[in-house]
Amino acid sequence: MLQSALATPLPPLAPPPGMARPAPAPPAAAQARASPLPPPAPSDSSSNPCGVGKVVTLPLAPLAWAYLCVAGAVAIASIAAPDKALEGALLASPLLALALGAHGLALLPSFPAASLLALCCALSAPALLRLAPPRWGPWLCCAAVSAFFAASAPRGLLRVLSGAGLVAVAAASVGALQAPDAHLRAAWGVALVALSIQSAVSTAWLRAHRLKLRIAEANGM
Repeated sequence: MLQSALATPLPPLAPPPGMARPAPAPPAAAQARASPLPPPAPSDSSSNPCGVGKVVTLPLAPLAWAYLCVAGAVAIASIAAPDKALEGALLASPLLALALGAHGLALLPSFPAASLLALCCALSAPALLRLAPPRWGPWLCCAAVSAFFAASAPRGLLRVLSGAGLVAVAAASVGALQAPDAHLRAAWGVALVALSIQSAVSTAWLRAHRLKLRIAEANGM
């Protein structure tokens, strides 16, 4: 008894480090609150100097009506006097240029060659009508627009029909340049009817589509 009373007390027993029970993990909610938020992703404005602006949507159904209005203006002028067809073409040339430009942009993904031809016609038709000789300018413009309609027509029977229209326009142009002025009305009639049919064939499959134009805005503007 004296030996046990005078002996120094032993320290409390503890398990070895390898056998210690791991501390319980904190709850998921607390861990989510404790973890810092990820840094925001870098914006693409540094790599793209222009931001995304408005998107303008244009229906393509009025293209056929625009071409018919141009043909109607030339037809009325040629009926009034065969030598007045140039005045009618000059009056309708802005509408023709706008229609050809929109038509060319709409064909860019599927018919790039026809789209380039349409843009060339849209840019050169007003200048061709004003600067070329009065007897040559309208017919050269008719031949160029007819070639665009033939190139943009769908494949199959419609393309054959549009190609026949191109042949008719070419024949009317040659006949008008070589025949006397008395046959100008007949030549204009053949050419305008062929161009109207070609425009209807070329724009028929686009009536249900829309042209989307994305306008980009520069940063800081």
